[in-house]
This record gives sequence, structure tokens and C-alpha cells, in this order.
Amino acid sequence: MSSSKKTTKEKTVKKSKLVEKPTYAALQNTAIQGKRQHGKSRKTTGAYDGYIRHGREFLAQFADGSRNDLDVPLSGEDEDGIIGPSETKMDPEFHRAFEGWPIKCTPRAISLFMAHKCFTEGLGKTTAESIHAAFLHHYSTMYCHNVYL
Repeated sequence: MSSSKKTTKEKTVKKSKLVEKPTYAALQNTAIQGKRQHGKSRKTTGAYDGYIRHGREFLAQFADGSRNDLDVPLSGEDEDGIIGPSETKMDPEFHRAFEGWPIKCTPRAISLFMAHKCFTEGLGKTTAESIHAAFLHHYSTMYCHNVYL
């Protein structure tokens, strides 16, 4: 009766492949590509990219200055105290809030974009949660691509 298992002496030894030592840039690129491929599904990253694109389009309407209303206070009362006195006027950089790194008015721009999508366009709570997740992902991967993983 012959045994199908190999003894220790009969085991084959795998030879390691001779691989050139990669450069730092190549390693960083490999890490970024791996994170893109295995981090989130294509459908999720596609949806996130869509929310970022739509957010930029939303803010672009304020770029020409005609819709800035810099001296017009908000109408109505804010019973919950969500909007502070400093936020009753639009920041002059508001239309640039989603360009590059976050700036002072970026959180307010995200909040107003979510309000527009959910209340003006009549979309639901999951839309707000998805927009929030999209911007978190956008800014965390922005940091990843520029500095560290």
C-alpha cells in the first residue's frame, strides 16, 4: 500500500522568484491601486464619485457672484440652534468648498448640499448618509493619494 503523502525529504522546495526591488513610487502606486481595487466596490465608488461631481455642480451655480446674497440674512427661525450667527451670510469662498482640500466653509457646503438633495429634491435619509459617506471617502482617499496610506 503506497502512501499518497510525501515525506519531509520528498517535499519540493519552492524557489522564490527573483524580483527587482521596486522604487518607492512604484510601491506607493501599487498600494493605491490595491486599495482602489479591494477597498470599495466599483458600484460604491462610482456612486460616491457621482455625489462629489453633483456637489461641485451644485456649488458652481454660486461661482459667478450673482447668487451670493452676501448681505441677505436667512429667513425664518432656527429653533434648534443649528445655524450660528456667523453662518447667516455666505462665505465668499463657498463656491470653492469642494475644490481640493477642505476649507472653512466645506462642512457648511456639504450640509447645504445634503439639505438641497433631501428637502428640495425630495430624496430620503439614505441620500444624506450616502453623501456624507462619499465626502468622507473622498477626503480620506485624497489624503491617501497625496501623503500616506
